[in-house]
Amino acid sequence: MNEHQLIQWLTSWVEGATGVDSVDPTTPLETYGLASRDAVILSGELEKKLGRRVDPTVAYQYPTITALAQALLAQRQEEKERVLRYQREIQGGYMDMYRRNQALEQELRALREPPTPWSPRLESSKI
Repeated sequence: MNEHQLIQWLTSWVEGATGVDSVDPTTPLETYGLASRDAVILSGELEKKLGRRVDPTVAYQYPTITALAQALLAQRQEEKERVLRYQREIQGGYMDMYRRNQALEQELRALREPPTPWSPRLESSKI
């Protein structure tokens, strides 16, 4: 969902919740008489729409539909970046473990190999 689509959805939701025919996305939501109960309901609807948790106070933190939409999308982008960073850390950890394992296996192979025999000259000499 892009910013334009989210603004359209929020505008439609506010119009339905308040009975106002035309909601301006740049006008503060308090202008339309949204109650705290509406903010909680809105956060629940946003959770369903966006597929993630949305704090019920979000409508108070971002007073207009435009600001709210931008903030929600920015939070989603931050979450994606956090997940990607975590994935890179995990992959790096796996690569480190793989390299250590390879080095240990090489050492183990070296320990298991029989020592090289004495040179033939030394074996045949009589002392």
